[in-house]
Amino acid sequence: MRTPAVSGTFYPRSSEDIKSLVENWSSEIKSKKDSNFKAVISPHAGYRYSGKLAYLALSNLVSADTYIIAGPSHYAIGSPVALSDETWETPLGRIETDIEVLDGLIDPAVFDNTAHSREHSIEVQLPILQLLYSDFKISPITMQFQDRETIKELASSISKIMDDNKNVALIGSSDFTHHESHKNAVKKDKKAIEMIESLDTKAFYEFTRRKDISICGYGPIALCMEVSKSLDMNAEFLDYATSGDITGNKEQVVGYGVLGFS
Repeated sequence: MRTPAVSGTFYPRSSEDIKSLVENWSSEIKSKKDSNFKAVISPHAGYRYSGKLAYLALSNLVSADTYIIAGPSHYAIGSPVALSDETWETPLGRIETDIEVLDGLIDPAVFDNTAHSREHSIEVQLPILQLLYSDFKISPITMQFQDRETIKELASSISKIMDDNKNVALIGSSDFTHHESHKNAVKKDKKAIEMIESLDTKAFYEFTRRKDISICGYGPIALCMEVSKSLDMNAEFLDYATSGDITGNKEQVVGYGVLGFS
């Protein structure tokens, strides 16, 4: 059992408090239910900062039997690209993993539950998913290695799975620029988002490296881009904000971008 690692810190420990937050976001956000996004980029900061944007991303997904969720490894624990076959628990209940889908992701990924033990980038998506959808499974992927070759290998497997099974969707978990001024973060992230919209993975990698952009989940973002290209999907920008928009402190912020692919 993969028990919650960040309940009470990144999101409330109480199921009722989580439900209250999601209900508030639902009343403030109009989801594009006609969009049928098969993949989204969703932020993973604390709910105070990016929960509303994560709700926007996840509420625009198709209702799927299985959600493949790829997130960066913030703690460098375990295998470079790690799958989890444990049941995941949140304050809202338990979620089974889809072993059949996970088996299709082996090479370059391996099963390693240790890599997921402390990681928040996947966990924070789950309570929101649980309140939006029912009877689904997950296929979690935590990534230390986010290079282009690894992404291409993984995207090839995911594209085949999604092409063969129309009831599988993809979530790329990532925040954008970290610990820069609001002005700098917006400028850098706007350019990165333009490259994501164009599905130009090579340019996206070159730009983030050249400008030293601290997007933590550049691999999961590129994964969404590569899968979208393989499945002839288009990217659509949904929203962007920084932590400074929430706290009012715009000297040191983190950026949060939301995009969908259909």
